[in-house]
Amino acid sequence: MCFGLALVTAIVFATIGVLGRRSARQRSTVESPRLRRKKAGADADENAPAYLHPSFKDEVAARRQVEEELMAIQHERDALAARVQRLEAELDGLKTRSSV
Repeated sequence: MCFGLALVTAIVFATIGVLGRRSARQRSTVESPRLRRKKAGADADENAPAYLHPSFKDEVAARRQVEEELMAIQHERDALAARVQRLEAELDGLKTRSSV
């Protein structure tokens, strides 16, 4: 029973794959639309340095803000790690005192 189900499943997926490839071949034979020519100004914008693009300053400001937030979070993480180490050392000291 299980083998028959596996065989039927394999046949169904093979059929779906063949039909998918056939339809993909038919789609690829359709002519692609004609390419439009770019304007000279658009080509010049693409080749311009990044700092000449209007959105560059916004991107730099956003990046700086994210970097500052990251540094603050890392500082907070380091402070918490140091506090945990101090508390663990204090706990170990209390354990040794109470066992004596």
